[in-house]
Amino acid sequence: MLVYFIFAILGIFLFRGVVDGEIVSEEYNFTNFHMAMIMLFTLSTGEEWPTILHDVEKTEPDCIEGKNCGSNLSPLYFIVFVMLCTFIMLNLFVLIILQQFDLYYFADDNILE
Repeated sequence: MLVYFIFAILGIFLFRGVVDGEIVSEEYNFTNFHMAMIMLFTLSTGEEWPTILHDVEKTEPDCIEGKNCGSNLSPLYFIVFVMLCTFIMLNLFVLIILQQFDLYYFADDNILE
């Protein structure tokens, strides 16, 4: 949750001016904290994150101020977020496997415990 909180605040700061794009719209954007958390949850599932990245990376003179002007830091933001979420989910998956292995396959007199 801390990662989501930090990236939601960063997303609001960097992309709050983007409300028009292929995926980003009036209902799905970084304008407030709640919408940013929903957007980040969707991004953490791997759903359409490159398209959202392209929606928010437009900068002047290719954008309309207040409608689709994003930040040139968007590739760094999205790649770091996706990699961090993937790393966390992989660690949680390994943790579950190790806990199940410990619970069902280690003997009580095992020296590794």
